[in-house]
Amino acid sequence: MNSAICLSHEELTAALDHCGYDCIAEDTRSFFNLTSKVDTDFFAKSAGFSNELENIFTNLKKSHRKIRWIQENGVKFIHFIEGESMLIQEVKNGEHRFSYRPHSESLCSALQGWYEFKGRKLIDDMEFLTIELTTDSFDELHQMSPDYVKEVMKDRSAPPAFRQFLYDFNLNKKELDNFSFLFSSEGKMKLEQVIFFLPSEECVWFIDYQNVENDQIFIKPFFIHEFLFRLEDQIRLFASKQGV
Repeated sequence: MNSAICLSHEELTAALDHCGYDCIAEDTRSFFNLTSKVDTDFFAKSAGFSNELENIFTNLKKSHRKIRWIQENGVKFIHFIEGESMLIQEVKNGEHRFSYRPHSESLCSALQGWYEFKGRKLIDDMEFLTIELTTDSFDELHQMSPDYVKEVMKDRSAPPAFRQFLYDFNLNKKELDNFSFLFSSEGKMKLEQVIFFLPSEECVWFIDYQNVENDQIFIKPFFIHEFLFRLEDQIRLFASKQGV
């Protein structure tokens, strides 16, 4: 992988504006809720890698198929481009880190490196069973008080898988990670598919909304490596479609 280039939100949008990539700059400001502020020192200190920046911006514009992983404390992008590499953009703590990764390398290892979980295993030898909820009961998970959550987690009569999921859900501030498959054309971004899931220590909770019209939401636990391998297969299929 090539050496990385790191830019702050303000540096990135200022450089995009300066180089004439107004649409990408505006999309960036909109996504990260930024105001337009130019770092006056940036262009002086960026002179040493101006060619690299120009290549990155060109590839951002040319990339039609993109993957976006939204996590609790950051965002990751994979921009698919023509040639032997893909452009990786990692955003954390207000900084954008750009690098290239060969198409031939396993994506699973990169996804594994991005996988974040900072809790603990609540249930030993938990049986991997699917949890079925109605839409109302799933929505109620967001309304549970911390004291009530503690009571449920201590309740031995509650299914172990549900207790572990509830623990992980609250640890993640009652938010889900989401993995979006995006197609960009003529300055417009289209969401083709989105996958919602929740990281845990030894499994990934996949949220299956396919039967939501029948008032059914399924929460399915997968081993982490199994989930990431399946995700890589879907990413490769998405990237291989016409219009990369």
